[in-house]
Amino acid sequence: MTILRNVVALLALGLLLVLALTNAAPVKLSAFGYQTPELPLFVFLLIFFALGYLLAALAGAVRQTTLRRQVARLERELARGGRGADSAAGGGVAGGN
Repeated sequence: MTILRNVVALLALGLLLVLALTNAAPVKLSAFGYQTPELPLFVFLLIFFALGYLLAALAGAVRQTTLRRQVARLERELARGGRGADSAAGGGVAGGN
């Protein structure tokens, strides 16, 4: 698995290098009255890819936190030996949630 991960990382790095070399022309971006300094297009692409990655990681972290809280609540219910309102009404795992 490590070899596969390294191969994928090298391919991604190679693709990134090709992208950098083919998009080296300086550009200016302007939006909402703000104009960026003139930088290579690759720099802007890298910034937007990184922002997209961070937003996806944040969304994943929020979802993971929600699921961990739900698991902790369900484990507490199991430890008490009682059935919660969700499982009594058929809203548990077998209920399709």
